[in-house]
Amino acid sequence: MSQSCISSNSQLGASLTSLPQIFRGRFFAIPDYQRGFAWGERQARDLIEDIQQLMASRDLAFHFTGTLVVSWNEHTKRLDIVDGQQRLTSLIIFLSEIRNRLDGSQNKDRLKQVYLTRGGFGNESPVLLVGEAFRDYFERLVLRGEPVDRESFKTHKNIKTVRDTFATFLDKKLSEQAGSAQRQAWLCDWLEILESRLGFLVYQPDSNAEVGVMFEVINNRGKHLSELEKIKNYLIYVCVKLNANRVREDVNKRWVYILSYLHEAGKTSLQDESGFLRAVAIAFFRLNKRQASDIYSHLRYKALRLSDLVSGTVESDKSLKKIESFIEFMERAAKWYRNLYSRPSFSVENSKLNEYLGRLRAQDNHANIMPLFLALAVTKEKEQEIDDLADLLHFIEVFNFRTYIVPHGYYSTWLQGPLYTLAHQYLWWLNDAEENGDKDSPGLRKRRDDSMIKVLINESMINGKITDGLIDQRLFGKSREESFDFGGWNGIKYFLMCYEAFRRQSKTTRIDDILQKRRDGKTGDYLSLEHILATKYVVEGQSSEEVSYQKRRLGNFMLLEMDMNVRGGNQSIKDKMEAYENGPEGKNIPGSELAQVKEVIGLYEECFNFHEDHLEDFDFHVCLADRREDEFKNFWRQEWSFNPWFSRTKTNSRL
Repeated sequence: MSQSCISSNSQLGASLTSLPQIFRGRFFAIPDYQRGFAWGERQARDLIEDIQQLMASRDLAFHFTGTLVVSWNEHTKRLDIVDGQQRLTSLIIFLSEIRNRLDGSQNKDRLKQVYLTRGGFGNESPVLLVGEAFRDYFERLVLRGEPVDRESFKTHKNIKTVRDTFATFLDKKLSEQAGSAQRQAWLCDWLEILESRLGFLVYQPDSNAEVGVMFEVINNRGKHLSELEKIKNYLIYVCVKLNANRVREDVNKRWVYILSYLHEAGKTSLQDESGFLRAVAIAFFRLNKRQASDIYSHLRYKALRLSDLVSGTVESDKSLKKIESFIEFMERAAKWYRNLYSRPSFSVENSKLNEYLGRLRAQDNHANIMPLFLALAVTKEKEQEIDDLADLLHFIEVFNFRTYIVPHGYYSTWLQGPLYTLAHQYLWWLNDAEENGDKDSPGLRKRRDDSMIKVLINESMINGKITDGLIDQRLFGKSREESFDFGGWNGIKYFLMCYEAFRRQSKTTRIDDILQKRRDGKTGDYLSLEHILATKYVVEGQSSEEVSYQKRRLGNFMLLEMDMNVRGGNQSIKDKMEAYENGPEGKNIPGSELAQVKEVIGLYEECFNFHEDHLEDFDFHVCLADRREDEFKNFWRQEWSFNPWFSRTKTNSRL
């Protein structure tokens, strides 16, 4: 690799090069295969501290700021930034903020022409052309100084955070200066440091092959890249190497939507992005658990091995078609990922889809079923069978409750392998049928859906032995020796919210909204989990083991409005029932509106009347808990039984 000059009159690469030398007369671009802007407040503050040290010391002519690797792009007539885009982009943001605070029009015009935009009014061209996904945002916020209301992507937030960090620092320092002249002098001092004391070592590789080697190195070092970013970079790079401009543009356009959907879903952390990509790749490529932990390597060395491809060959055409198919599935999957986590607004005709998406959303336990969920949603949408999708999501919600929410005590990845395989098989069912000459067979789609249901029922009830009887035992048959406390069960709120909806069918209960507010720590969740026999209530004359068991069992829990919870406090069961119905101390205050609380009051009265007040408070509680668990048993079998699907699969309903 050479350290050649970018042009014959610049001496770039021969020594440390200043910002004016780098930018004067040149246009730059960040290639599509590069990551988005990833700097945040910490990196911006580090840069400020570096410049402050230069301000304090005049000993060094240059401060080594970093390496800038560029490659000439004949198509765009710009220098592509192979490495160094984070620091260079940040410096442009910093220079823009300094320019905004300068008074002299001559200096402001010079900074604009050198670093920001060039050309006459209406024909301005950005000196640095950033990635398409955040180009409009960057140009509006940084280059034109326009207000931007909404950050659609994580990259947008990063740009704004860095801009705000620089702006806050500059405003604070300027406020410390004695007057206008001093403020302008201080700005000019900082500008002088930026332009004359920051030195870059600039490289321009001799060939595209060298750029490729550098891409591989750069893509795997520095600030941690998510798998999602690495995959996008690699797909674009493959398109570039195979001269597939149309496919490259398709990847870029779809990627904007992918990032937007993930942002709307509130899933933008590295862990969230990797989780989404893992589910997509499992369904598309049929990966196992080990392969799914490193999807980039699977693409790089197996699915899309660039070293085996030559532009214009049959093999390269197949690979490009695979890229198109993969990125299309990823975009559609991202939309349904958004639909699962952010409550979309479907038409009235799709009210069932809204209902079962909401129930799945409320479960908040999706890791194992996610690949299958995405395969189902994308496939059924493409086939325009939304009603069938609603029914299948209902089934998935039932399966997920029985398998992963009921407290079985199994490890978290139990049955993961069969679910991964089923997701891939469902997604590619029709393609495989076409290859086997069976595409036009009547009822093919129905057979596919019925087969999927049958496999899951068999995996759960036969291989997993999760029968209705076993679920009864897990929910209501815990022995007194077990320490399990249903108050700590991660499905307790979901179970009781569904029970409330079951008891109050005349009113819509937004289960997922209430539970999401709870998870997000918002005060909008006015429902609390209440122990009917309070945790601190002392029961005289009973063994501590028996009291502990009664406090831990499922029948001791109900949902309660927060103010009602305060009313009941740590009182006896009789006083609690009075407070829930009429308010504390017999005051005529409206009671609870929850159907399950009214039911508890009614069951208590039945126990009281039946035993004619011959029982102690503790005995009334045992009676009440028994009665409530009888109601719960009837409820869960109506909500989460496999019975509605037995006829479709001809599975033995007596299992």
